[in-house]
Formats: sequence, structure tokens, C-alpha cells
Amino acid sequence: MELFDLGALTGATPPGSLRTLAGQFLTHSNAHVRIPGAMPGCYAIANLSDRQYHEEMDGVSTSGLKAILRSTAHFQAYKRNGSNDTPSRRFGRATHAWVLEPDVFWDKFVVWNGGRRQGNEYDAFVDKHPSKTILTADEFERVQGAGGSILSNADFPLKAYLFDQPDPTVTVREFSIFWEDPVTKVKMKARLDAGRLTAPLASAFDLKTTDDAREHSFTRQMFDLHYDMQAAVYMEALLHFTGEYGPFILGAVEDKDPHGSNFFGLD
Repeated sequence: MELFDLGALTGATPPGSLRTLAGQFLTHSNAHVRIPGAMPGCYAIANLSDRQYHEEMDGVSTSGLKAILRSTAHFQAYKRNGSNDTPSRRFGRATHAWVLEPDVFWDKFVVWNGGRRQGNEYDAFVDKHPSKTILTADEFERVQGAGGSILSNADFPLKAYLFDQPDPTVTVREFSIFWEDPVTKVKMKARLDAGRLTAPLASAFDLKTTDDAREHSFTRQMFDLHYDMQAAVYMEALLHFTGEYGPFILGAVEDKDPHGSNFFGLD
């Protein structure tokens, strides 16, 4: 694991062909467009929902690989049941959407200001918003705090990486890549939180919430939760789609006030 200059990931100018591609497919289209990758058999799909990616698209993901590391029985259980939802995962999803998908956050989440999650009023609120994840006022306040921290961290210009410079079409968000592993012939898939697909350095970004974003603590978590394997898989996805390896950037932000944040670049 090596560190690299995160600042090198900003300031890139996209080549004309990819700029045209991005303008056509990645920012102005709601269709599920299949975009061919650099290597044979690899393709990406923009505007694919999270549910469609997990439930409808073939391929082994990092989540599946993590399960099979434990046992084949755990892998089969994962395929049957997916991942169980928890308050921690709900907070992570909300922070993820607040930072990476601010334009559609309120399509996916709604805030309950009525106190405890019980009673007739709460039941009626749930019925009124059947397709949305419900956050409490406290959870939403923490989501805003975590999002503000990671976006304002001076160590890496995340907001520019995601939205601003040099051209918003250079960076993709919620971008699904599919390919076949050349050695095992297993169909693989990866869903980038965000990524740069152009020179000088293609890269993938993933946002993680944690209880401790300090380097010594998060590095232990990185290996306990197999983020190193996720980095390897995402770098393979970049290789197959862009034709070059690129680094994997982890943005870690704490789930409680004062929401300390940190960035880790894995090569």
C-alpha cells in the first residue's frame, strides 16, 4: 500500500472522444446506456439504480467476495438475502447521497421530526413515504455535519473532484462497470461512488463513514473490513474500462460530532 499525491487527480483535461461520450451519456441522459470499455467485453452503464445494480445485473461484486472469504455458505446466504439494514448502514447511505447525489437526495430520503419512531402519527408518516428511507432529525443533523466535514477537508478538494473542475463531465458518480476476469473467467462488477476516467490519472473514489477517521485507527478498519480488496477490484474495473490502472481513494468521515474526516490514497 503506497500513498500518492491526491492533488494530481485534479486539473485533468479530458480527451475529445471521452468528453463527447460524457456529454452524451453521463450527464444528459436518463437512459440505461451501455458504454463500451477499453478492453474487450468490458462495458459500463450510467444511470443504473442501486437496486438494479445489486438485484438485476450479473456479476460478483466486492460484497460477494467479502462473504465468500468467510465461507461458501455465507456467500450463498448473501446471494439469497443481501445485506441486512442497520442504523449505521442507513446513516452511511444518507451521508453518501448527501455528498455524492445532492440533486436526488430528497427523492430517496425524508426526515421525521416527531421524536420516537412509533405511534399512529409515525405509522401514517411511513405510509405517506413508502419508497423513501426515513431519517430522524438527529440523524439528518449528523448527515449534514459529516457531509460538510468531508467536503471542506483541506487535504483533498473533494467538491472540485466531484462537481467543479475542470469539467463536470470528467467525473462520473454511481457508475457501474462490468467485465470478465481474464484468469478465472468469473463475471465481475463494481459500482464506483465516483471516479475520474481520464488522463493524467484515472481514479476511483469511495466514501466511508466510521467511528474514528484517524490514520492509525482507520487503517486497522481498512483491513478488517477488506477495503484493500475493494481497492484491488475497483482498480481492475478502471483497468478494463479505461485501459490503465488508477488509484483508489477512500474518504473517511466520522459519524458523530465533530465529524473528523480523512483521505487515504491506495496504489
